[in-house]
Amino acid sequence: MMRGVLLCLLAEIVLQNEIESESSDVFSDKGLLNLFNKCYDEYGCFTTLPPFGGTWERPIALFPQSPSTVLTRFFLYTREHHGAIEIGRQKTNLGLAPWYDQMRQAFLDTEDSNVIFVDWSKTNHFPYTQATANTQMVGAEVSLLINELIANHGADPQLIHLIGHSLGAHAAGYAGSRIVPRVSRITGLDRAGPYFEWTDPLVRLDPTDAQFVDVIHTDGQRHVQLGLGLLQPLGHVDFYPNGGLEQPQCPKMTGKIWNAIINALNNEGFVDTVLCSHLFSVYTFTDSIRNSNCSYVSIACSSMEKLTQTDECSRNPINRMGLHASSFPQGSFYLSTQDANRYPYCRRQIIMLLKSNSVYTRVLSFNGSLQNVESVSITVKTIPNQMYQPIRQVIIFDIERQKSVTLCPTSEHHLRFELC
Repeated sequence: MMRGVLLCLLAEIVLQNEIESESSDVFSDKGLLNLFNKCYDEYGCFTTLPPFGGTWERPIALFPQSPSTVLTRFFLYTREHHGAIEIGRQKTNLGLAPWYDQMRQAFLDTEDSNVIFVDWSKTNHFPYTQATANTQMVGAEVSLLINELIANHGADPQLIHLIGHSLGAHAAGYAGSRIVPRVSRITGLDRAGPYFEWTDPLVRLDPTDAQFVDVIHTDGQRHVQLGLGLLQPLGHVDFYPNGGLEQPQCPKMTGKIWNAIINALNNEGFVDTVLCSHLFSVYTFTDSIRNSNCSYVSIACSSMEKLTQTDECSRNPINRMGLHASSFPQGSFYLSTQDANRYPYCRRQIIMLLKSNSVYTRVLSFNGSLQNVESVSITVKTIPNQMYQPIRQVIIFDIERQKSVTLCPTSEHHLRFELC
């Protein structure tokens, strides 16, 4: 049966013996070359030469460990636990990280798909430089599996979606670059930043690795501030919830350091605090699979400050962060969400613009619907020695529906506004 063949194939890939290229004479041209290159049979050859090593971004480089050391394991989940499974006739979603139990169930609850989870937890930890190198081996193993499914088992690359978190996002990129023809989509969930930011496209996930590459950035603080992701926009579409630096109600830098110390032996506490922003990408993506009432509408803009402190972006093109992201329009998109400790995380993107005689415009989040808005009252807190600019107009704008209402001050009170 197809399922039995698939499971045997996975075991064969995991247990395949590797062949390392070596030379007894390291001073020959071939020997010198082999100091910087290593080959593992069908998995291909790997190098520590630039751009993978010896660069400002990657001063130290290691070879990926052998397949028998990395110990990549594949787990297939479907709606049916018995009977024939034809991967080529169902959409295939591939998750590259250990955080996806809820995501797996969300996929199976909402669509009839094959969900393959890739577990390389034995070697994706410290030392970090070795883990970054091992992403290349994981990518090679995944590509062998997918190319086999496409070539001999009828899998359709148009129905294959690779999803990777942190280092797994780059592993997905390595896999995608080896798959011909390219798979339909790769989603990077807060791609790992250290050793990947500002590197050559060969080293990291980039738009050439799939027909559509989308990225969610949630922990883009500088690495010295314990940010684990990156802000660099490198997909066809990049999403920045709450600006992408850190997430609301997640610990700031000092809190991260303190929690890293006190939770060093408490895995659950470590994840909930130090990794709070880094994992928010996983949680919001999973929510986008299940949540049919809110679609993570995002606005094309150059920064979160532009979105929240001016009205420059309010009528720009929109996209949807998460499973239902579209390959067009492309670019960088921003949105606000609920706090990281408030589920569901999605919120309607409705903003309120307060316009005065000056060029300065206040942009506020607005919770509610435009349907029944007839009046708005505003309370102003005065600041000593600061001149108050009277508000001349209030515009409430529903970005998703591209509709707005305009309110003007009443004659009785300049802080009460009614429909103009």
